[in-house]
Amino acid sequence: MGKLIVVTSGKGGVGKSTVSTGIASAFCSMNKSVLLVDADEGLRCLDLMLSISDKLVFDMGDILSGNVDIDKAVNKVDGEKSLYLLAAPSTPCSINGEAFGSLMFELQEKYDYVIVDCPAGIDDKYYVCLPKGSEFLIVTNCDAVSGRSAFEITSLLSTLGFVNKRLLLNRFDKKTARQFKVLVDDIIDNSGSRLLAVIPEDSQVKVAAAKGKALKLGRAAMALYRTAARIEGSDVPLPKLNKI
Repeated sequence: MGKLIVVTSGKGGVGKSTVSTGIASAFCSMNKSVLLVDADEGLRCLDLMLSISDKLVFDMGDILSGNVDIDKAVNKVDGEKSLYLLAAPSTPCSINGEAFGSLMFELQEKYDYVIVDCPAGIDDKYYVCLPKGSEFLIVTNCDAVSGRSAFEITSLLSTLGFVNKRLLLNRFDKKTARQFKVLVDDIIDNSGSRLLAVIPEDSQVKVAAAKGKALKLGRAAMALYRTAARIEGSDVPLPKLNKI
């Protein structure tokens, strides 16, 4: 049985999709089989970020409706030896929560890691039927608004009975951190989730997006690799914020 990792946030634009693809690529470099699941119905983007839009024939909606088998809707990502993508339905509001949860459970039997890139917001239909052992990565930035959204998502997941929740502070900038250090500490403390990783601001993120490739180069990529290693159980210490 593989691990189910759900990448989520209350606020949009915090970098969930970059985190999802970067961690997926890191696991692949560890010889793990990885399925990326785009759950952002109507606004899917992972196929564009990984340059496989022209391959898409079926998506998650076709599986949930019973029209096709899983293997026909899953696409291999070029340039990654064991990375696959299941695209979100192109039609908004077409995912049934119970069917979604059942599908995620089934996919865990097929891959070492299933990484779900959820849409922003606090719609619990994506979570309520997931296995209770699911691991949640709550992505936030160094600002009060995304910090509040991290708290709201943590509270929702706690209400639903999920205990494996960790915070990922993305797009961290040392200059901003020096100026607003108390705010950064407050975001971590008030989120209600244990800090898993700090991912620095890095221009290589935009380069990878422009090329349609998973992030592999730069400080952010290295931080995501360390994040994947922690999830794998390696004892990789968190660096001090002023050393990021």
